[in-house]
Order: sequence, then C-alpha cells, then structure tokens
Amino acid sequence: MERPASINPKVEDPPLLIWFQGGPGSTSLIGLFYENGPIQVNDQLKLERREFHWAAEYSIVFIDQPVGTGYSYVTRVPDSSNRSSSSSRMQDPKRMEEQLLASLDQELEEDQRKEQKFLADFLQTLKDPKDGREKGKGRRVDKSAASFEHKIRTGASLYSNGYVKDQRGVVSDMLIFLDQFYLRFPEVRNKDLYITGESYGGKFVPAVATGILERNKKHITDCPDNEGDDDEGYEHDLGGGGGGGGGGGGGGGDKDRCRERKPRKEFVFPLKGIAMGNGLSDPVTQIQVHADQCYFAGVITKAHADQMRDLQDKAVREVEAGRFLAANQYRLGMFDLFRNATGGLNWYDIRKGSIPNDWTMMEVFVNSDPVKDSLNVFGPRTAFLREHGVPEEEIQRIEEGRSRIQHAKDTAVLKAMEGDIMKSSVWMISSLLQQGIKVLVYQGIFDFRDGSAGSNRWVDQLEWPGQAEFLKTERELWKNDMGRLAGYVTQVPGLSRVTILGAGHLAMMDQSKNSLTMISSFIEGKKLGDPSSED
Repeated sequence: MERPASINPKVEDPPLLIWFQGGPGSTSLIGLFYENGPIQVNDQLKLERREFHWAAEYSIVFIDQPVGTGYSYVTRVPDSSNRSSSSSRMQDPKRMEEQLLASLDQELEEDQRKEQKFLADFLQTLKDPKDGREKGKGRRVDKSAASFEHKIRTGASLYSNGYVKDQRGVVSDMLIFLDQFYLRFPEVRNKDLYITGESYGGKFVPAVATGILERNKKHITDCPDNEGDDDEGYEHDLGGGGGGGGGGGGGGGDKDRCRERKPRKEFVFPLKGIAMGNGLSDPVTQIQVHADQCYFAGVITKAHADQMRDLQDKAVREVEAGRFLAANQYRLGMFDLFRNATGGLNWYDIRKGSIPNDWTMMEVFVNSDPVKDSLNVFGPRTAFLREHGVPEEEIQRIEEGRSRIQHAKDTAVLKAMEGDIMKSSVWMISSLLQQGIKVLVYQGIFDFRDGSAGSNRWVDQLEWPGQAEFLKTERELWKNDMGRLAGYVTQVPGLSRVTILGAGHLAMMDQSKNSLTMISSFIEGKKLGDPSSED
C-alpha cells in the first residue's frame, strides 16, 4: 500500500481535495498560506506548520486558475515579422497591457451582442404564438444555462488573447490538468475526489464538477482539438501550489499536453462531492439582499439603501435582457456605494472596520528570487519561448514584466471573464445533486459580499429530488468539542448548509479548527455536531 499523501489521515485511503480561490484571478496560495493549507509564512518570512489544516487528514492540491492567475501565465509569442525591430521587442509593458485590455473590451462587447440576440430569439420560442404569453406559466427560465449550452453547440471561442472567457474555458483547462495529474500520480486514482473552493469558486467548483461528469460519461480522455479557436501562438500553463504532499504545479504548454491526440486508457475521475464557501453562485439572487442586509445591520442609511436597491433592480433587469456586462457595472456601482457610504468598511469581514485583508507576508515570500528559482517558475515558459525562436532579450523582458504573482485579482483574467460574472451556476449545482454528487455550502456570518443572506435564497431554490425534505428539515445547533456554539447546520442526505460563527468571507482562516471538523464530517458522511466527528 502506498503511503498516503495526507499528514495524519483518519482513514486508510484519504480522499483527494482540489482547492480553487475566487476572483476570478485570485491566487490559491491565499488558501494554502492563510486558510486550509498545512503551512504559513511568519513575520520573519519563514515557513511554519499551521495547527489546524485540511492536509492533516486529506490530500489537497491548490491550483492557480484561470490561466494568468498567480504563477500561471499566458505568453504571447512575438510576431516573427517584427523581431528585427528593437523598439517592438522592448515595447513598454504598461502599454502592452493597455492594448490587451482594450482588445478584450472589444471582444467582450461583440460577444455580448451575439449573446443578447441569441437570448432574445430563445425567449421568443418560449412564447405562445397565439397570445404572445410565455408557455408554462411560472416556469423558471435560466438564461445562464441556455447561454452556456448555446455556446457549446455553436463552438464559441473559449479564449480571448489567450485568456479564459467563461466557465467553458475553465473546465477545458482543468480537465487537461486533471488528466495529466492522474497520469503522473496514478497512486491517487482510487481516492475519492472532492472539488472545493470559495468566493468565485462558487462558479468554478460546480462548473469543473459538471465537466468531470460529462467527461466521465464518455469514459475516455483525449486532448481537445481547439481547431477554430483564435489562439494560435499562445502557450497556456496552469500553475498550482502544492499542499499536504498532494502534488500541485501546472503542466507544460499545449504542445506537451497534446503531443498525442490518441485516446488513452479509460479512467473515470472518482468525483464524490463539492464544497463551496461564501461563494458567488447565483449573482442575481444574491445581490438582491444587499440593501436590506446593510440597512438592518446599521451600516447604511435608508437613503443609501434606496439607492442600493435601485442599482440592484437595474442589474437584475440587465440580466433579464441578456446584457450581462451592463448588469455587472450596476453591481460594481452598488459596491462603490457601499464603500463610500460606510467609510470603506471591509465587506469581506465587517468586524475589521476599514482594515483590508493583508497578504503582505505571502506576497514578499512568493516573489522572492530564491523561492521562484526553487520552484522553477520561469523554466517551462523560457523553454517555450526559446523553442519558438524568441530572442534572449525579449525573453528577459517577458520574465521581468510578468513574473510577479498577483495576490488579488489579475487584471487581464478578470477583464476576460467580465461577461461571466453575472451568470448563475445554480443550474449546475441542481444537476450535480440530481446525479448523486454530495454538496456542501457554507458561509461565515460576517461576510457582507457573498454571505448567508443571499446564499440561503438560492440554496432554498435548488431543484433536485431531496429539496422538499431539505426545506422541511429543522436547522440544528452545531457545537464544537468544547461544547461551544460553532454555527448552524441544515443537513439531509446529499446537501449540507452550514453557517459558521466568528467568520467572514475567508471562513477557513477565521475558524480553522471548526472548518476542519466541518469538511471532515461532510466527507465522512457524519452529522455535523456528532461527538464522533470531533475526534
């Protein structure tokens, strides 16, 4: 029997957990160093063991994605026709980024026009030709699902300038990563797989899980043929921070990943469940609680609440019209109003006042040359560029300009995915439940951005066979091993909803011991609060 990758496993074959941070564009090293990873960086920039962490019992891999996040990157191969020009090779990196963002903007607007036309035509098909009324009164039409499926059918591009545009691209890259991961670490093939994450992970997690099930139905893995996509000349590399001995780290570029397009041996990814913390899963539902939530907490006035409610309503109307970009602008306007009205209150954890979350120690550590050299951060990228005949001075400029890890939201990653932000993933979560995948949804109560109020609404609207039982199930108190109240839980077979006391948006950071108990109970199928789950 191979040695388990977890540090102190309770079970003989500990499951494998995949962790996604949010953003989109936030590095999963936040999760590794501040939340549920086994190590942290102290004030002397030294690594030390965290007392409570998920790697104590499970193998866990922290992945930086979409491409461009953290150590991962998208590198444009310079046009060979311009290589003789010194000025073109040494173009100002800031200017290059401005050009990239402008290009992304143009493509997003064009995508929006196409999407809006499709949704208008789609909604027309739902109307009765006799009276123009919608067929099936009361039917819930999920525009996000319709748009997602339409893009798959029509083969819409997954990338723009090398960056992922929506969850389809996320899924495509992650399936390639998982395929390569299982090839390199065959000893984990029989371990149960759980996809976990927080914040924008409320979309990443169900999307990747859905992609896994679709892939499993084919019982075969093959490198995707991106013929027709508009990204020739780009290399994609998924960076990943390792944790708990469970591996980590991205693979090479597409050339390495797709050297052969022949089907490989059949293998079904052993997906068992998903867990999402303080997630943005159903933006339209979640943003509609912000005005009331803030007003009744006393952090804004009634006049502010009225203004915020107006912005919420406008965002919802834009989504109904299929204008997801405009909807997100109203959502951002709502958060600007919150910031100005509250004096910069930290909406991720209102207990902190105006003090923001601080990742300084991580930033300094991961950006130090010794750390980057030891992790061979530049190795695969440098090899790719040299293989394509890029001059050494150009390679040096690229490394210097794009080498710093983005601890928050990578600008280009976020821009490329703007059209995805206001779309829902709840239809995927319902489908996963229908297919027998366990789901855990948890929230820290002091998160005003993606907290309990909005999450509870969409969880109560899930469509699956166990929903009626879930809605009539009494919420129970969750007490920790000291007999102290840790939170509240509603559980039925298949679905668990947990409210974590003493926690904000990053619940794992705020309540590390209780969060370990929570994830262990979920994975092991125990009732949260049961003394046997506290061992």
